[in-house]
Amino acid sequence: AIQTQGSYFNIQSNDEIQHIDTPYDKEIIRLNDSLNKTYVGYGREGQVRASKQATEDFNAISKGTAVMSERAVAKSTFNYKNANWDLVDGIEQGNVSLDSLRKEDLPAELKGKSKEEQQKYIEQKKSERTNYQNQIGELSRKRETFIAEERKKINESNGKKDLGSAIIESLVTTAQKTGFNVE
Repeated sequence: AIQTQGSYFNIQSNDEIQHIDTPYDKEIIRLNDSLNKTYVGYGREGQVRASKQATEDFNAISKGTAVMSERAVAKSTFNYKNANWDLVDGIEQGNVSLDSLRKEDLPAELKGKSKEEQQKYIEQKKSERTNYQNQIGELSRKRETFIAEERKKINESNGKKDLGSAIIESLVTTAQKTGFNVE
């Protein structure tokens, strides 16, 4: 590190990852439950994948509200797509169309409805999903600010740094040495 003018830091590898609960977690989790209701499973994979999604949510909440919040935030991003089993994503990404689906592959909530009613239902779920994603995104930004402030307090009080804090500090120091203005 000295020869390359880099940074050296010692991190206790035995320390557990610190998940910080925030005042935003419960609302994010509530919104995640609503977000889950916007998925419209189709075909053989629909129910299986929706069940797996619920199982992973259960696994996350069993690790704590902070972990579940992190999962909900990840699910709320526009990168989280399920076009192979969710009609909302599938139609949006062009993987499937209501016209191409066999009747037996339709989810129960769409069976017996006209194509127009089915389309309206999908559009409603898409609108609801976007709304929940936006709300979770807004709370996520507040959550990240809260976590950054708490981590700073923890690092100052015990003199220890976690890997993330050490890397960020190293990057900031290096950037400043090379003439970048870091705020």
